[in-house]
Amino acid sequence: MPNDVMELQEKLKELQSISDNKKADRQCVDILVELAHAFYRNDPDKTRQYAEQALESALKLGYTRGEASAYKELGVYYWSQSDYRNALKYYSQSLSICENINDKDGMASCYKYYGVIHMSLGNFDKALDYYQKSMDTIKDSSNRKEMAALFNNIGILHRKMGNYESSLDYHLKSLKIFEEIGYNQSIAISICNIGVLYRNQGNSDKALEYYKMALKLYEELGDNKGIGNIYNNIGNIHLLDDRNDLALDSFNKALDLFRECRDQSSIAIASGNIASIYSDSGDYDKSLELHMKDLEFYRKLGDKSGISASCNSIGYNYMLLEKYDQAHEYIQLGLQTALDIGAKDWELVSYQYLSELYEAQEDYRQSLFFNKKHNSLKEEMFGKNTAEHIAIMQIRYETEKMEKESEIIRSKNAELRKEISRRESVEKEIMKHRDNLEEMVEQRTAELQRSFSKLAKSLTGTVFAISKIVETRDP
Repeated sequence: MPNDVMELQEKLKELQSISDNKKADRQCVDILVELAHAFYRNDPDKTRQYAEQALESALKLGYTRGEASAYKELGVYYWSQSDYRNALKYYSQSLSICENINDKDGMASCYKYYGVIHMSLGNFDKALDYYQKSMDTIKDSSNRKEMAALFNNIGILHRKMGNYESSLDYHLKSLKIFEEIGYNQSIAISICNIGVLYRNQGNSDKALEYYKMALKLYEELGDNKGIGNIYNNIGNIHLLDDRNDLALDSFNKALDLFRECRDQSSIAIASGNIASIYSDSGDYDKSLELHMKDLEFYRKLGDKSGISASCNSIGYNYMLLEKYDQAHEYIQLGLQTALDIGAKDWELVSYQYLSELYEAQEDYRQSLFFNKKHNSLKEEMFGKNTAEHIAIMQIRYETEKMEKESEIIRSKNAELRKEISRRESVEKEIMKHRDNLEEMVEQRTAELQRSFSKLAKSLTGTVFAISKIVETRDP
C-alpha cells in the first residue's frame, strides 16, 4: 500500500477520535474523498466505499463542497466500471452543487470528466467541447494538477483523432507540470501516452524506451492498472515485430492485472489483442469468437471507437477465411463508424483492409482506389512534416528539462562550494589561533562544536540533494 494512502488512513483515524468538532468532521470528509480517488485504478470497490462514507457524512454535516466531491468520486467509480450512465448521473449531481457554490475548480473537474466519458464513447467533438469548457473555467486557477490532467486527456483525444502533433504538444505540457509538482503517477501516465504516440508512428524503439520508464514508476507505486497498460502496449510492439510468443505472454500478464482491477474496457482491449495473435497463427475461428465477444461489449457500452476497431478486425478475419461478403459488411461498418466519430486511426485501418479485400477478389480498380485513400491519410497523419514537428517538440522538451536540471545542479554546487569555503575558513581560524587554544578552550569549545555540527548537517543535505537529482534524471 502506498505511503500516502497509509498516511491518509492514519490521519482519518486521528480525526475520527475527536468528538464534537465540526472542522475535524469536515476534514474527515475531505480525507475520505482523497482515499476514494486513490483506489479507483486498482481497487474500485474501495473507491465506492470511501465515496459513500464521504457522502453520508457530508450530508449529515451540511457540508456542500464535500457532498459535491463525494458525488464526483462515485462518478469516477462508475466510470471505472464502464457504467457511463451512472457516472454521468453522479457527475451531474456534483456539477449542480459546484455551480451553486461557484466552485470553479469543481466545475472544471466535472466538465473534464464529461469529456472523458464522451471520449470513451467515441463522441470526440463533444469531448473536445467539454475539455475546452473545463479549460476556460480553470484558466485563472492555481490548480496546476487539474490543468495538467486536462492537458493529458486532450492529448489522448487528439491522438485518437489522428492529430499527432497536437497530441504530443499537450502530453509534453502535461508532463512538464507533473514533473514540476512531483506527481509520479501522472508522470507515468504522460510518459506512457507519449510512448503510444511513438508506437503509432512505427517507432518501436522509442516507444519501448518510454514504456520502460513508465513501468519503473508504476512498479514503484504498486499501480497494477498502470503496469497492465504497459504490458499490453509492450505486447503490441512484440506483435508488430512478429514475436507472437512474447506478445501473448505480455497480453496475458496485462489481462490478469486488468481482471484484478475489474477494468472491463481494458479487459476487452487485451482480449482483442490476443485475438489478433490467433489470427496471425491461422486460427481465424478463435480470433472471430473473441472479436465478436468484444463487439458485443462495445455495442452494449456504446463505445463507437471500440465498435470500429472490432468490426475492422472481424472483417479482416472473414477476408482471410475467404468469406468476402461478411468481410465487406464488417469493414464498411468499421469505416463508417470511424468516419462518424473522426477516428482517423481506424479509418486508416479500414482503407487498408478494403484495399486488401478487393485485391483478394481481383477487383484491382477498387483495390487501387482504397490504397490511394490509405496512402493519402497516412501521409496526413505520419508524413515528413508531422514527423519533423514531433521530433522538434520532443527535442525542445528534453533540452529545456536538461537545462533546468543543470541549473539546479549548478545552484547546489555553488551552495556546496560556499559550505566548503566556510569550513576551510573555520579550519584556518583554528590553525591561526592554535597557540592560544589552551587559554580559549573553555570559552570556544562549545561554540566550535555547535558550528561544526551545523556545518556538517548543511553539507550532508547539499550532497544528498545533488544525488537525488542524478537519481531522478537517470532513467
